[in-house]
Amino acid sequence: MRARIIGLSELSPRDFRDWRELAERAIEPNPFYEPGFVLPAARWIAGDHVGLLIAEDANGWAACLPVRRGWRWGKLPLRSIAGWRHLYSYLGTPLVRGERPLRALEALIGRADEDRSSVALVFDWLGQGGPVGSALADVLDGRPGNAVTCDAFDRPVLRRRAEPTYLEEALSARRRKELRRLERRLVEQLGAPLRIVDRCDEKAARDDFVRLEAAGWKGRAGTAIASSDSHRRFFEETCAAFADAGRLQLLALEGGGRTVAMQWNLLAADAIFCLKVAYDEDLASCSPGAQLEVRAVEAFHHRIEVNWIDSCTTPDNELINRLWPDRRRIASVVIARASLVGRSALAGVRSAASLRDRRRRRAALRGVASRLPRRVD
Repeated sequence: MRARIIGLSELSPRDFRDWRELAERAIEPNPFYEPGFVLPAARWIAGDHVGLLIAEDANGWAACLPVRRGWRWGKLPLRSIAGWRHLYSYLGTPLVRGERPLRALEALIGRADEDRSSVALVFDWLGQGGPVGSALADVLDGRPGNAVTCDAFDRPVLRRRAEPTYLEEALSARRRKELRRLERRLVEQLGAPLRIVDRCDEKAARDDFVRLEAAGWKGRAGTAIASSDSHRRFFEETCAAFADAGRLQLLALEGGGRTVAMQWNLLAADAIFCLKVAYDEDLASCSPGAQLEVRAVEAFHHRIEVNWIDSCTTPDNELINRLWPDRRRIASVVIARASLVGRSALAGVRSAASLRDRRRRRAALRGVASRLPRRVD
């Protein structure tokens, strides 16, 4: 098993072939680290100094982690090789082949250790508890004291049930009744029943999604895809790459010839990864986004080749937290070089992580206190 770091501009046709094959054979899916996502992001979002940390053997690539060297990781002064994340990247689990995952991860860590320009390798937003996270934990058992796990959080996912009882498990009878009431109100406003369709094969659907998002609060805030020409190009190229592979999903909730809400998703192995949602704010009183989410859950259950959905949301997304009963642990793992400088850097990371955790707990307690009923004398 060998490992190397290579710039995106240096990739050969064989490298591209090996990268695509690795994505197809990976023991844990991550569309955000596939060529169809990484290359458009590097071209249009923030691709300066992005490379690939690769482990390979006679059978091709065994592991791949898009990385960026830097003098800082987040707000910390840390000379590191870190898994590359950007505005549209919601998971940092490396692509790893199934035959020898521990050897592949050891090779990645060993190559980072050899890099004298850094003191740590960071797996940023790594999925915990899955095959890759478990293999990495086994590797780190042999490097006691050289790693710290920090910035952990749980985000909503949805795992297949034998029966479609997802919403019954997550929502109270009162909340389900309220959603049905809002559905009837929406149908009345549209003058037609609602239906959900996947418009993944329609080029026009991508334009509709961009327009719908731009017409809402994201457009006013300047965070919509349409607010930046480079982000629009990234969206178009990524959609084209995944559509060509049959792995794009553009769900649209429609009624009476009007699009109520849309959802941009990517498929990888047996999972769906949700990227962005847009809805018609003129119908906001009927909760069109929630209506789309309810029907997206139904559509998921009928798609038998898919076993789970990753919401890719932040932990404070109240709507998805209420609707989806399952959770997935996400965390960052910092692995320091076995040296005095590395141990010193790791101590700084631990200290900063501890401080952030205390602040989050205090903020959570304040949030709970603000929702408690107040005594009225």
